[in-house]
Order: sequence, then C-alpha cells, then structure tokens
Amino acid sequence: MRLLTDKDILDSYDVGAILEAAGVEDSLEQWTHNDIQRLRAVVDDMHRTAATATELSSMMQLDDRFHAALLQRCSNARLVAMARLTCVAISKVLCYKKWLTLFSPRGFCERHAAIADVVYTRNASRVSAILRRHYREIGERIITR
Repeated sequence: MRLLTDKDILDSYDVGAILEAAGVEDSLEQWTHNDIQRLRAVVDDMHRTAATATELSSMMQLDDRFHAALLQRCSNARLVAMARLTCVAISKVLCYKKWLTLFSPRGFCERHAAIADVVYTRNASRVSAILRRHYREIGERIITR
C-alpha cells in the first residue's frame, strides 16, 4: 500500500474522463427524447437542491444520478463500471473530505448543467472535451487542497 501522488490522482481522473466520454460518445446517437428528459430532470433536481443547499454532500446522490444518466445508453457494462469506479473511488472514498470543499452546491450544479447543455447538442467531440475538462478540474482542485 502507498499514498496516491498528485500524478496518480490526475491520471485516475483522466482515465475516468476518457472512459465516460467514450461511453457517452458511442451511445449518443441512440439517445431518445426520454433519455434527454431523464438528464434534464436530474439537472432540474440539481438546481432545486443547490438553491437551498449549504454543503456539497447534499449533491452526492444527484452527482451519481447525473453520471448514470450520461451513460444510460452505453451498452458496455464494463466500461460504465470502470468509468464510475475510477472517479468515485478517489472522490467519494479516498478524498471525500477534500471533495466536499471543491465547489459550492451552486457551482457544482452550474458545472453539471453546462455538461448537459453540450450533451443536448449531441456533438460527440464537444461532449468529450467538456467531460475531460470537468474531470481535469476536479483532479486539479483535489491536489491543491
């Protein structure tokens, strides 16, 4: 057993971003109106919760729902599991206390709403780019806290 280095954390987030982006990109053409509505509902719930939340912990389940919605049409169950495990193991297990300080609930909501807005365009390269930035920023914030 050893401590994670800053590079380990950044690399893990990069891997998670690559996996999640691939899962979304590969399935985006299959998204139905109901799939888009499911993602919108999660974002709407995030907005409602962020309006009154004082701690990021109140957004944890919504974060899980959001990322599950992004991968809802991905048929590769192993990719989905690896994408979630790669980031969740660091964010919500190993670095949980730091994760809670990364963003305000409102800032957290805005970041996810921005991702959803790009997903709604169904532009795979833009989706990939915003997901990679999303995860990179989380990794960078974790190592600087």
